[in-house]
Amino acid sequence: MKYDSVYRVEDDEFKLNAKYSREDVLKILNWKFFMNGQNIGGYKIKYNTCPIFVTYDKKEDISETINYEDEFESRDVFSWMSRNNRKIDSNELKPLVNYTDIDIRLFVKKSDDEGIDFYYIGKLSPLGEPIQLYRTIDGRENPIVNFKFKIEHSVDEKLYNYFMDKLDEE
Repeated sequence: MKYDSVYRVEDDEFKLNAKYSREDVLKILNWKFFMNGQNIGGYKIKYNTCPIFVTYDKKEDISETINYEDEFESRDVFSWMSRNNRKIDSNELKPLVNYTDIDIRLFVKKSDDEGIDFYYIGKLSPLGEPIQLYRTIDGRENPIVNFKFKIEHSVDEKLYNYFMDKLDEE
């Protein structure tokens, strides 16, 4: 999809709706020791920042261990799942649970067919308390944490509809 409604918001080094690779994001965030973005997976918390990378439409044959149920609840709210085998009191998630002095950014691509770049959706802040869930994978219960986030600036309607399959793909 070609998307041309890209703009910068004050106090943000990223342009809303622009596409970035994981490596681009890490360079802009000045993460000197994590320049290979593939090594951070879906998210990483470091230097009081947390970029979150989501592939919205997962492949049908994706492994259950990484088939997270991340979704837009509206143009202003995003529901996001942590990695498997994480609990609310996991050390990895404490900065997000406590939401103290952390800059959370959301990057989304519709599918892996789009390549390696993600649309920058914007800054996030928690809505309410995270919820401890359990998913059955390979016959075992695995803990996972669900966060609801407020998106700082409503997702552009055209881009939102693209993610929600309400637009013909160009």
